[in-house]
Parts: sequence; C-alpha cells; structure tokens
Amino acid sequence: MDEWQPRRAKAAPARAKGPTALERTAAALRESEASYRALFEAVPAGLLRTTPAGQILDANPAMLQILGYPDLASLQAAGMPALYVDLADRRRFLEAIGRDGVVHDFEARWRRRDGAAIDVRMKVRAIRGPDGGVVYEGSLEDVTERRRVTAALRESEASYRVLFQAVPVALLRTTPDGRMLDANPAMLHLLRYPDLATLQAVHARELYVSREARRRFVELIERDGVVRDLEVQWRRRDGVAVDIRLNVRAVRDRDTGAVSYEGSLEDVTEQKRAQEARSWLAAIVESSEDAIIGTTPEGLIQSWNTGAERLYGYSAAEAIGRSVEMTAAPERVEEIRAVRRRVHAGERVSGFETVRHRKDGRPVHVSLSVSPIRHAGELAGISIVARDITERLQADAAVRRANRALRTLSACNDALIRASDAGTLLREICRIVVEVGGYRFAWIGVAEDDPGRTVRPLAWAGIEEGYLRTLEVTWADTEHGRGPAGVAVRTGTASVCRDVLDDPSFAPWRDEALTRGFASVLAVPLALDRVSRGVLTIYGVEAGAFDPEEVRLISELATDAAYGLEVLHVRAEHVRAVEALRRSEEYFRALTENALDIVSVIDRENRIRYESPSVERVLGYRRDELIGRDALELIHPDDVPAAIRAVTANRTVPGAVASLEFRFRHRDGSWRILEGSGRNMLDDPVVAGIIVNSRDITERRRAEEAVTNVLESIGDGFFALDRQERFSYVNHRAEELLRRPREELLGRGIWDAYPEAVGSTFFTEYRRAMAEQVAVRFEEFYPPLDTWFEVRAYPSRDGLSIYFADAGERRRGEERLRQSEKLTTLGSLISGVAHELNNPLTVITGFAHLLAGAPDLPERIKRRLGQINGQAERAAKIVKNLLTFARQQPPEQRQVRLGELVDQALDLLAYPFRVNTIQVRKDFPAEAVEIAADPDQLLQVVLNLLQNAMHAMAERERERVVTVRVAPADGRVRLEVEDTGPGIPAAILDRIFDPFFTTKPPGQGTGLGLSICYGIVKAHGGEIAAENVPGGGARFVVELPAGVAAPAPAPAATSSPAAAVGRLRILVVDDEPEILNLLTEILETAGHQVSTAVNGRTALDRIARGEAYDLILLDMKMPELDGHAVFEELARSRPEAARRVIFSTGDVISRDTQAFIAASGRPAVMKPFVADDIERVLRAALANLR
Repeated sequence: MDEWQPRRAKAAPARAKGPTALERTAAALRESEASYRALFEAVPAGLLRTTPAGQILDANPAMLQILGYPDLASLQAAGMPALYVDLADRRRFLEAIGRDGVVHDFEARWRRRDGAAIDVRMKVRAIRGPDGGVVYEGSLEDVTERRRVTAALRESEASYRVLFQAVPVALLRTTPDGRMLDANPAMLHLLRYPDLATLQAVHARELYVSREARRRFVELIERDGVVRDLEVQWRRRDGVAVDIRLNVRAVRDRDTGAVSYEGSLEDVTEQKRAQEARSWLAAIVESSEDAIIGTTPEGLIQSWNTGAERLYGYSAAEAIGRSVEMTAAPERVEEIRAVRRRVHAGERVSGFETVRHRKDGRPVHVSLSVSPIRHAGELAGISIVARDITERLQADAAVRRANRALRTLSACNDALIRASDAGTLLREICRIVVEVGGYRFAWIGVAEDDPGRTVRPLAWAGIEEGYLRTLEVTWADTEHGRGPAGVAVRTGTASVCRDVLDDPSFAPWRDEALTRGFASVLAVPLALDRVSRGVLTIYGVEAGAFDPEEVRLISELATDAAYGLEVLHVRAEHVRAVEALRRSEEYFRALTENALDIVSVIDRENRIRYESPSVERVLGYRRDELIGRDALELIHPDDVPAAIRAVTANRTVPGAVASLEFRFRHRDGSWRILEGSGRNMLDDPVVAGIIVNSRDITERRRAEEAVTNVLESIGDGFFALDRQERFSYVNHRAEELLRRPREELLGRGIWDAYPEAVGSTFFTEYRRAMAEQVAVRFEEFYPPLDTWFEVRAYPSRDGLSIYFADAGERRRGEERLRQSEKLTTLGSLISGVAHELNNPLTVITGFAHLLAGAPDLPERIKRRLGQINGQAERAAKIVKNLLTFARQQPPEQRQVRLGELVDQALDLLAYPFRVNTIQVRKDFPAEAVEIAADPDQLLQVVLNLLQNAMHAMAERERERVVTVRVAPADGRVRLEVEDTGPGIPAAILDRIFDPFFTTKPPGQGTGLGLSICYGIVKAHGGEIAAENVPGGGARFVVELPAGVAAPAPAPAATSSPAAAVGRLRILVVDDEPEILNLLTEILETAGHQVSTAVNGRTALDRIARGEAYDLILLDMKMPELDGHAVFEELARSRPEAARRVIFSTGDVISRDTQAFIAASGRPAVMKPFVADDIERVLRAALANLR
C-alpha cells in the first residue's frame, strides 16, 4: 500500500514563525487523503486497485464483503487470477482495458472465498501513477441476484406468454375505449375468429348483443376497477349469440402509465341450458305421481319428492337422512339389501314388484325401478322410482276372477248342449265349476217344502271330504238359514260370504270350512224346473273373492243352466207324450205317427180340421177354439208368405214333407216359436188333409240365444259345422282370426270355403273327430293366414263344435328360446373349435415358416410352402370369423379405406344382385375416406346391410335399386345403404336391432343379423340407425369416428431372437407334443436353452425343485392342471417365477380367459403363431421384467 501513499517532504528546520507554504500544502494533502480514505472505506460499492499483473493493491470493506474475505491481507494473498471462475474472462478484461484504457459494465464470473460463484459487473480504468507506473482502479457490483431476477423475469414472461396462448380459458386485453390489444387462441375459438388481426378489426362494443349490457360493463369497470361474474350475451363471428361470464380488471402499466382492461371470458351457454334443464328435470321429478327417491350407495335417503310423501306418508324432512329400509317391514329388509347389492354390481332392477309400508303401518304394493347413479365412472348414489300398483293388482285380480267365471260359463254352456238328463247336467256343472273355474268346491241343492225347509244336496264336485254331511242348511230364516245358500233360496238373489273367518252369518259352518281351505262362498239361486227351486253354492280359496262382475257371470251361468234344465224337462215331457200317443187308439196313432208336440190337420183351404190336446198346453187354446179357423190368421204376418210358399209347394206332391219355423199367436196374445213339419195326405181317404206336427221351440231359441251370447263373449274363435260339414255358426272372434265375415261362411261347406286346407291336419283331424266321435286337440300352421292355430274340436250328434286360438305369439316365444339355446350351444362349440383347430394350425404354420427359412430351398418347394401357409391362414381366418360371429373378439384396429371395403362387399354379392335384377348406385367422394377399424367386422356389417336391402326388394315389382353413400361428416365418417323396397313398418322401427327380432317366417331367420351389426358398430365407437325414405324404401345410416389406426408392429429384426434378447433358459409347458416340438425348435434355433413339461403338475415340480428359468411359456388350456391354476399357484408360492410367465392360448373366445390374462398383467401369444410372434412376446416379457 506504501506506493499509493503521498510522498512525505523532508524535514525542514523549524521556524520560529507560522507554518510555511509547504507545510500548509502538506497538511492539506493529509486532510484530502483522510477524506478520500474515509470515502473509500464508506462507499457501498466494491472498490479495488490492482496492478496489471494482478497484484491487489487496495480494496474497500464493501469489496471484502462481496468477496467474503475478512481483511485486505487475505484478499491480497489470493491475487486477482484466483478470483476468476473462468480465466478466459480475465483475458478478455485485460485485452479490453489494454486496448481502450477503460472498461464499462464488464461482466464476469468471480469466485468468493467460500467457493461460491457470483456474477460481477466492473467499471475500471487504467491510471498512470507519479512514478510512471500503471494501476487499475474501479468499482465492482455483485449482479448475481439482479441477473437471476432478470432471467426469472424473462422466463416468467415467456411462461406467461405460453400459458396465455395454451390456457383453455378465453383471455382478452382491450383499451378502455374498446380497441382489441391481445387475445389468446381460446378467445379466438370461442368467438370463431381465425386470427388476432381479424378480431382486432372489430370494436368491443360490436361484440355485445345488447347495448345495455355494454353500458353496464363500462359503468362497473369505471366505478370499481373490476368486473366479476358479469353475464352478458356476445355475438360470435358467425352471428350466433352466446352467453358469456366476464371477469375483467383495469390494469395500469408501470412504465407508461397507460390503462388497459384484461380478464377472462367463459362460455356459459351450455351451462345455462344445463341449469334450465336441471330445473326442468327437478320440476318433473317433483310433479311426478311416482315416488322418486335418491339415496347414497349405502341407502341413506338424499332426496324425497312429493310423490314419495304421498305414497309413504313421510314428509321430506322426516325421510331425508334416514335409511330407505324404513319403508319395509322387518322381514323385507334383506330384500332391499339384496337389490342394493345388485345395483352395486352394476345391474339395473326394473319392474320389481313387492310390498312396502307407509308411515301409518298400512302395506302398499309397489313396482320398483332401481338404478345406479354414476359420477366419473364411480357409483355416487342409487335412484329408486316406486309406483303404487295396489289398484292395478286389485284390477288384475278382478280380471282373473272374471275370466275364470267366463271360462266356467263357456264350459257350462257346452255341457248344456251335450247334456242328456238333469242329473248328469247338474254333476257336470259342479265339475266344470271346480276344474275349469279353479274353485275349491261346488254343490247344487234343491229347496225342499218339508217342515224344516231343508236344502238337500243333489250334485257336487271338489274338496268335499264329508263336508255335506255336516252342512244342515235350511232356507228358513233361522241361524242355519242365514248362510249364503239359505239366503239365495229365500230371497231369489245371489248371496256372498267374502270372508269365512270374519262373517258372523257363516259361524255354523266356519270350522268345517276352514279345515278344507274354504275362504269365501257364493250362492246363486237356480231354477231346477218350473216348480222346484235350487241353489248353486261355490267355495273359493281366497278371502275377498266374488266381486260384483264375478257374481254377475256366475248368476248368468245359473240362468243358462235353468234354461238347459227346462229344455231337458220339455224333452222328457215330449218323450212321455209320444209314448201316450203310441198307446192311443188306431185313428190317432195314424194321425200322430210323425207328431212331436202339437198335431194338426189342415184341409185344402187351410182350415184347421183337428188339433191335438197338447195345443192347449202349448198355445193356451181349447181345441174347439181352433177347429174351423184359417191357420194363416194365427201365424205372424211376417211369416205368412213363407208359410204360403211351403203349403203351396207341399200340395203339389202327394206324400211330400215340408218343414217350416214360424211364430204362432198364443191365446194370451204373445208369440210362440214353432218348428213345424207337414206331410201331404190330401189324397188319403182317411186323413184327407195335411198333417202338421209342431214343436214349441221358444225356450230353446232363448237358450240358444244365451249360448250365442256366451260364444260371442269368449276370447277364442268358435264355429260349428253340421253333419254335412257346413258352417252353422261363426262367432265374432272367429271372423277376426279367419279374416272373413260370417255371412260369407254360414251355410257353406268348410272345404269349399277353404279348399287349400283339404288334406291338411285340419281336414284329417276334423274328419276323425266326426267319424270316431272323439274330441281332438292339435296345433297347426295355416299358410294362407300366416298363423299358427291351437284347435279343440268336440263332436256331437249335430256335427262339430270347434274352438281355436292364435298360437303364434306363444310359438314365437318358444322359437326365440330355441334360438337362444342354439346360440348357447354354438358358443360352446366355437370355444372348442377355436382351441382344437388353433393347436394343429399352430404346428402347421410354425413348421412351415421354419422350413421356409431354410437356405437354398428350390423355388418349387418355396411355392408349396407358401400354399401351405396360405391355406393355414385361411383356416385361421375361418376360426376368427366364428369368433367374430360370437361377438367375443375385440376389433382389430387397422387403417381401412371405406370405399374399397364397400366395393369388396359388392363384389361378393354381385351374382345374387345380378340374378335379382338389382342396380347399384355409388356416391363416393373423390378422395378416399379412411378410418381406423377392423376390416373383417366392418365388412360383415356392410354385407348384412346389403343383403337386408336385397331381401327387402325381393317381392317388389318396381325398379330395384341399392344406393351406397360414403362421406366425411364433422370428424366422423357416414355410410348409408338405401333401397327401394317397401320400407320398415313404423310399429317395428324401434325394435329391428333387438336380438332375435325378425319379420321373416319361423325357421327363416334368427333375428341376429342387425343385432350383430349394432354390436360391431358400437364396439367401434359408432352409431347405427334406420329410417324410411320418403316415397318408399328404407335407409340404414352408420356413423363411425374418423381416425388413424395405430401403426402396425415393426417387422421382426433380421437377427435371431438370441441376438436381440440374449441366451435364455426357457421352460415350455403344453400338453400337445407337436407344439412342444415346434417351440423347442424355434427357441433352440434362436440360441435359447429349452426345457419342456407336458402338463402343469410337471412344470410346478420342476420349479419346486429349484430349477431357475428366465421365462416360462405356459399353455392356458391343459387337462388336470390348466394354465390358470399353474399361474395362481406360482403367484402364491413363487411370485418371482409368476412374473416370468408368458401365456399361450387358442381359446381366445372365452371372456374368462381374456379377463384372466388382462388381470395377470403378463404377455400372451395367441395360436396359431410363428417364430416372429415368439420373438416379439419374448421381448415384451423381458421389457416387463426390467
């Protein structure tokens, strides 16, 4: 430091007087130096003096602090070169100061005493000292932090810009007057502007749909300096108005002081629509008549609409937060939990009918639909919709009871027609009530006129078990006469005991009834004949049975039975009358030999010459009141013309017989229906007239009318044939099923009306029933009506009664079941085929590939090997097609040109299209449309759609055209197949993609074609729909996502697997010896060491003995211990060995196999495979291990 000190003057002799000028100068210099030194020491910047050689002469405290040195000496000991991190900076400094004598803002990296590097900025100049020597002096500033902050600012600005450009939120900067300064891509996209310049050409106020909204924004930002969540409408460049939410603040630039507005915009159009939709949905839920309940996955109630309040009686406040199990009785809580477990498993439960309990304890029948509520793929809650079905169940029960009564009524009317005597009829009625009606017990009793007014049983059927012996029923008004049977006889009206257990009037018979399972009783009065009164009593198994409709129908049955009994009574009386006439005198025997009820003799002038005594009983006249009167005067005027024609025709031929049905006036003025038969005996000298035998059939006609009413009300078709096989009756349902009016059939022979049925099952069975007098029952398809009929035919002496019903729907259900069973069997077959074929195919293709790789093969041998490989691949393709049909194989994504694939399908169908004269019109774009898809599966879809179009036009006479269109559409690809067929009926348009649904006749289609198409398109992430074309025809539209398939795996390297993966010790496990041989040759050729095991047990034994393997190639399907079991055992006992497993399998159809391999995380190779496949899977397995 001495060389920097001022030179001291030599001492001078002391003066006696004041300081000399030199002394004053020296003192001033000392004072100046002291001031300089104080400044040097105090200045906060680092100051330094050095020689050009790097010797440090001086440094102030700030410099020592910057460099971390405790004092000047330690800094001087270091020297200048030691301070530089990079001596190149030192050289650059020396060059600059040597050249210019000064350096400004020179930056370099120095090293502190503690070794830390810092950035310094220097201002130094070269100064020549008094002795002529040069020193460097200057200041030094630590700019490390400033440079870090500057770099950080630059990085922050770049990051901000990247963020500004990349953030998905729309960002915008404008001037207060509305000029656009900046906008990010999200803003440009939101407003549909192509670039910033286009947007900057637009003023901000032009974006507002409403001027008021712009005014409001300006008011808020100028007042508060910020706008938060202001919702306005802006107009996009395409003119569409969108709802946006603004968050903007006013910002002042620090440098310029200029104010700008910057902020974000959010498009809330869809959000507002969603809010409106949610509000609408909430209103719908709240107004629903059904109970709609939302719960947590554990069953705690989260929402409870007014429908739930009405159904269960709990308010929302009472229900929310409680378990939904509160709505069930204790014995049904497990039922709720079982349903919840099904929903947790991903299942939707629909139409589940059960019983729940209201708040007041009353049960309510409900139908439940329970669905999972998912959010982000996870179960977030459970939705329960409950509908009160109590009234519906009651209505269903009433309908069942009415149908039961109708069947009983129908069967009893059949019995009326066939009955030969009253006793048989009564027993048959009881039997039908029990067997057809499904009632537990029935009996018919007669009301005796004895002192006790007893009701005596005449006939019964069902569970009697001694019940009638304990009955003691009377029709007197006593305790034993107040039950249903006694009341019905006494009052002449039906009487019902709805609950045996609670009805006090049934107390005398309760215990006996309950032991036999009787729960309710109906008794209806029954007229046994014109004098006797009776009762029909029926016992049901359920309480509350016998509603008014059922009572009405059973009462009608009793009325019809009364008519039948009256007919039998009349018939019996007729037999007795005939017998009496037979024993009468000879004259009357001659007159009445053909008589039935009334015997009359009419002369040539139509005057009555004789009437039998029965006329008084039948018509009320005494015989003398009719003798001599004109018979035509007493016949109904409407029937007179027919009577005149019959009599006139009868007179012309002696002995001729004419029949006529006519109305005859009764003495009381009413009209009776008579069936008359007249024989011409005018030329007989004894008789000299026309003998007319007349029978009163009024009641029979009434009974027939009642039977007709029954036959018209039944659900089955019914027609009757006479002995000549002519239609004598056809009911309304038969008209509907046969699709012909009864007027066209009545009186006509059945085989004349339906000649195509001659020789059919209908023909042979009807003929057999009439010939053998046996009832027949059969089902047969009738092609003209395209319908299956279930037929029951009952013979009688008058002909044949035939009941028939449409059996088509039931048979279609059975056919669907058979188809399902076929497909189940097919799935099992395909699994077996895949495994059994893929094993030999593996051997063929594997050895063929190995042989093809042999050197110096003759060209002829190579061609033969190529043929072998081609045919093996063809067989593998067949297996793959089977798997595609079974829809178990995931699509293989490859790049597909859709137009070329359609052309391929059209080539395959060229012949059938040409034979059916079908024109093809194609509408393809100029550039090929490519998609990522499985070409085989997509070809199946196109073939199915083209074949459907061909079948749809098969019966059309008009021009047959199939139009195929291919076009890109908004990021998707659209394929249309349109035909000129009849179109799709609107009623089935929504069902055509349902599995098993088909419009083809039974046996001509499985209903799977379009369902398979639907599954394939859905698996590709697409949509398929059908629609009708205006003017006729149908159009199928397929939309698939446009995209590029992942690149195919790179071809195997030319080097051997050993060269790529090293020499490995590999255990091969397979039960097929030839596959073991193939894999052994492939792997040993590649340089690996191979061990083999013919089953899973042997493999486990080898590993258990400590044999170590780099990889284990394990077949999935083996007898005894399969690959699944082997892997599970390894994973349990030797997890390191399990990590080295590679699966091989030909059973690719099994979902279980696919799921297991995926869950294991291990690679797999599918059969058939070749050496390249083995190499790839070895590499994949080793990559996983690393």
